[in-house]
Amino acid sequence: MLKIKNIVIILGIIIIAPLILGVIITYCDVFAVIAGDAESWIAFWGSYLGGIVGLMAVMYTTHIMLKQQDENHKEIMKQQEVAIEAAAEANDKKERKRFKTIYYIEKQEKTLHQLVLFKENYCEYSLTVDKFLTIFRTMEGRLKSSHKDNHELFIKYKEEFKEKSKEFSSKGNDSITMIEVLEAQFRMYKLDEKKLQEVHECIKEIEILDINIIKEITHICDKAEYYQGSYKFADIKNVCVNANKKGLLIEGVLQQLSDIIEQNVKDLQAKIDKL
Repeated sequence: MLKIKNIVIILGIIIIAPLILGVIITYCDVFAVIAGDAESWIAFWGSYLGGIVGLMAVMYTTHIMLKQQDENHKEIMKQQEVAIEAAAEANDKKERKRFKTIYYIEKQEKTLHQLVLFKENYCEYSLTVDKFLTIFRTMEGRLKSSHKDNHELFIKYKEEFKEKSKEFSSKGNDSITMIEVLEAQFRMYKLDEKKLQEVHECIKEIEILDINIIKEITHICDKAEYYQGSYKFADIKNVCVNANKKGLLIEGVLQQLSDIIEQNVKDLQAKIDKL
């Protein structure tokens, strides 16, 4: 609106100024004493005012051009600023994603290390089982080979056996706790749900076996009987079978978990390479 107003004013000056100038030169006494006729003065003042009007037009045009250039420059700067902010945000998002992925990798590598520790713990647990069963068979054999009524020896072995069963139960409970902790950690990661479900079912089966084995071992002495010079212990065969079954299950689950995590780490590494 302002531009149109300025154009109208300039056009008005250009049209009206020559008319006013002609009247002044023709009828004003000041120009009567100066050499030259009216036509020459009209030509002079016309050229003079025309130059002024032309100058004003040039100045106005230049002003408009500079203003337009300034607006264009501001627009370009604004676009560049927006582009820089967008690039910075995209880069920041990319870096956050990279750090998060690296964090997951580090956590899962730590879990792999914990799996190794768990395997070592389980080996110790298995050795305790073997040691426990050996002690049991030794006690049972000594009592059965005794030719006299040795009730006191039976009571002594029974108490020793109870102490060993407490050690075994403690390690068995540690095994269950460690499995539960590991399973909770796996839920933190973006792992294959189907494979995790398979692992979860195996873990639950291991826990049930663990509980049953601990329960059988704990009560095996309570079931021992002394009757008329003979010694009857609970059948330990089932305990051995369950312990071996548990061992095979744990080995399979550990391998499954290791495979899942290792593959997931590889996938995450590939994502980092693409970032």
